[in-house]
Amino acid sequence: YIRYHREDDFIVREVKYKSVFTVPTIVFIILILFNIWILIQVRNSIKQDNFDLFNQETKLILRALETRTDIYAGALQSGVALFNSSSKVNRNEWKSFAESLNIKDKFPGIQGYGYSVFIPKDELNSHINNIQREGFYDYSVFPEEKKDEYTSIIFLEPFDERNQQAFGLDMTFETNRRTAMHKARDTGGPQLSGRVILVQEIGD
Repeated sequence: YIRYHREDDFIVREVKYKSVFTVPTIVFIILILFNIWILIQVRNSIKQDNFDLFNQETKLILRALETRTDIYAGALQSGVALFNSSSKVNRNEWKSFAESLNIKDKFPGIQGYGYSVFIPKDELNSHINNIQREGFYDYSVFPEEKKDEYTSIIFLEPFDERNQQAFGLDMTFETNRRTAMHKARDTGGPQLSGRVILVQEIGD
């Protein structure tokens, strides 16, 4: 502040400065900074909690997926056991075996449980004739293309309207399926393919 006063016939201009950093002001600033620090700590804590929760949920999902695929692999291995214990598995045996697995209840998510056979090109016509003689007069191996080796889904349960769309499908027509099938054939163990669109995906 500025103050004027008379001194020996002179006007004296007195200027005094008062600091704004009084004790209350300093306390107020400290409280503001403390609150800001608290907010930062709370935000970081919430962020870390969310990150930990995300990691936990991710691990649970991965574990569930691994468990589910292990269950499916077990179903595949049981099919291998059926073929190893029989000189020749026919359509009725496969149907009875698949029904005994109770796929709908014990293996949720499985669209179809089937068997695909490898067919050399010089046996393709006789293979088609043999299946047609079973009463499937419209049976053919598809998609049609010329190559040295074919495959065909000949057993598929449940053999409902949707799964009938895949009856006779040569799964080697597509890279993901072909790669997984060849690995399964060469290793004798179950294999995962990449994502595929099933021919059974009809309707809405």
